[in-house]
Amino acid sequence: IKEILELGCSWGYVLNEINGMTGVDINPENIDKAKKTFPSRYFIAADITKPLPFMDNQYAIVVLADVLEHIEWRETTNVLTEALRIARHTVLVTLPFKQNDQFAFCFKHKWIPTAKKIGQIALWLMVRTQQVTLESDGTFFYIEVKK
Repeated sequence: IKEILELGCSWGYVLNEINGMTGVDINPENIDKAKKTFPSRYFIAADITKPLPFMDNQYAIVVLADVLEHIEWRETTNVLTEALRIARHTVLVTLPFKQNDQFAFCFKHKWIPTAKKIGQIALWLMVRTQQVTLESDGTFFYIEVKK
């Protein structure tokens, strides 16, 4: 489906694998690499915690693959609000999950995706949308939101 937007796309490898169309990342170097590596896709450098230059319901699917833990916790709802605004049908979120503090912070993580925080995200989404599916394989959480 070309109507996929990935927020926090890094250099575009996930977007390319899922055959998406547009990727957004805050790092201009990542965007430069993405444009060179995947020239048939569209990439823009932007801060996903701020309003994005997309219309309401512009993309069928908005993907946040292992992204939310890289932004400040207090900004999480801003990002999800934008994802819900832009998505016409579905928002897909993945988060790494470990139940011990050894996982704690990789050098780029701003907060630890604990069961409590993931539950807070799921509850926040459930209040605002029609259907939220939450699944885990023990190492990752997968949240699917249908509008």
